[in-house]
Amino acid sequence: MIEDFLIKKYSKYGRVSPSGELYLPISKCKEMVIDCTENKVAVIGLELFHKKGEQVVPAGGTDSSSLLKKDSEWSEVVEKCNHFVLRVLSQEEIKDSTLYCNLTVLEEVDWK
Repeated sequence: MIEDFLIKKYSKYGRVSPSGELYLPISKCKEMVIDCTENKVAVIGLELFHKKGEQVVPAGGTDSSSLLKKDSEWSEVVEKCNHFVLRVLSQEEIKDSTLYCNLTVLEEVDWK
């Protein structure tokens, strides 16, 4: 799965929880979204966190799953979702560049 490849690629930049969730600095999250777009993976959710030692404290998030239209082409879904998430990340990074994030991704094979 592409998702596993991306988690392995980016795990060195952040922290992987015991349950397999990847927490990345916001700048690396932006890079991962770009990689997702290039690999035709949609980012359908974003959670933001502050890192306090080894703990992560929720700081907000967003959900782009409303952009998942069954009658759309997959490439259109990926483009819309990922563009939306990149815009949110850029706005949040301006406010607080110390944020960490966790992305929820969806591959075409799991869609529909």
